[in-house]
Amino acid sequence: MPTWLADLTVRGEPRAKARPRVTRHGTYTPKTTRDYEDLIRDAWDSAPRPDKPAAVRLVVRFFIGTHRRVDVDNLLKCVKDALNGRAYDDDWQVFDVRAEKWYTTRDRARTEVGVYTIDTDREERS
Repeated sequence: MPTWLADLTVRGEPRAKARPRVTRHGTYTPKTTRDYEDLIRDAWDSAPRPDKPAAVRLVVRFFIGTHRRVDVDNLLKCVKDALNGRAYDDDWQVFDVRAEKWYTTRDRARTEVGVYTIDTDREERS
């Protein structure tokens, strides 16, 4: 049975993880991605901080106000990377993910994240 750890709401347009940019000066993550990940980290840091679990379930809902086409996988990657080192030590500890994307109005655009600890000691069912 999952145990609730935290709920986060990040106001504003959800952002997909952008590809790293390579220049002659090196590789960098685009500013829009860095800014969105910072918003998620700030939401985590302002919530009561539970202990980091060994295994995590993420329940994420993206409410997109621009009605643009975006892959839910790329949206989720940004959330997982932002919570890496905060909600869990490394994102390999995310065992279960439930993600949805919905269209809404621009003023209601947001990302909602639920973090749960789960027990991984259950047997495979046939």
